[in-house]
Amino acid sequence: MAAQSASPNLKPFRQYDTNDVINLFAHVSGSVNAGTFVIPTVADPDAVPQGFASTSLEGTPSRAYSARPSNPWKVRTATSGELPLGVMLNDVRETNNYGERYIYRQDELGALDVILSGNSVPILTRGIVELNGFSGDPGPTSGAVMHNTVEGKLQVSASTTNRVGRFLTSSGADGYALFKIEL
Repeated sequence: MAAQSASPNLKPFRQYDTNDVINLFAHVSGSVNAGTFVIPTVADPDAVPQGFASTSLEGTPSRAYSARPSNPWKVRTATSGELPLGVMLNDVRETNNYGERYIYRQDELGALDVILSGNSVPILTRGIVELNGFSGDPGPTSGAVMHNTVEGKLQVSASTTNRVGRFLTSSGADGYALFKIEL
């Protein structure tokens, strides 16, 4: 099967404690790659964390009622100068590479580490991951902050203000480097 991310931001290597993963928020967008750094949006504190929304799917008769899970607590992609909540561990998608809706192909979701849009996505706040999608040349112990022009990505920086973490290695030939998230 084809991978979902055109250029994946995270490799499978991940070292973390499950207590450092937050599973309470859904991303506001319907298509986001794993490895994107996110920040919570304003949410209703009284909202049910995993409610249902009535959504008519394309090609469904008007008399049909389809209740889909829809989490009202949302995160958005972090921007320059912000201190993110963490990094998404799964892709968020509505359709696969062939245009087929995942709502009808639930068997593929777990195998591809994909979360349906509107559902809660795991967000890592502390741990070690192998990532790419950053700018600059990392070296061991060089820090990183949110990129100043590309949302959700990092840039190598000596600044300690809003520091997201630090690199443990230089980037390899494939552009990936080990990164320690310290949020």
